Amino acid sequence: MKHLLELLERTAARWPDRLSYCDEHSVHTWAQTAALTAAIGSGLCRAGVQGRPVALYLDHEAPCIHAMLGTLAAGGFYAVLDTAQPAARVRAAVCPTELRVVYQLPHLSVRIILRNLIKFF
Repeated sequence: MKHLLELLERTAARWPDRLSYCDEHSVHTWAQTAALTAAIGSGLCRAGVQGRPVALYLDHEAPCIHAMLGTLAAGGFYAVLDTAQPAARVRAAVCPTELRVVYQLPHLSVRIILRNLIKFF
């Protein structure tokens, strides 16, 4: 079996303008998906996530897919935090782990929940 990122690259090269997926807010081609994956992966590499967990505090929409693939591209692994959970539950889920990087969109409030614990990306 091929690695997921290899398949993404091959598919983006073969069908760059074909639809890869869509959500309520956006439509993405394979080329866009590959580019966003690479950009997020590069940023996470600079944050030092190789071999380390990354918390993804995102709604279940397109940015979550990009963040998952980008984390894999950076050599890390991810844990998805449920944005619908109360602050205390999110803190309890993260505190005992080695999570030190959180990927989130600006409109979400995890910074307040986890201030002083984690480096944000």
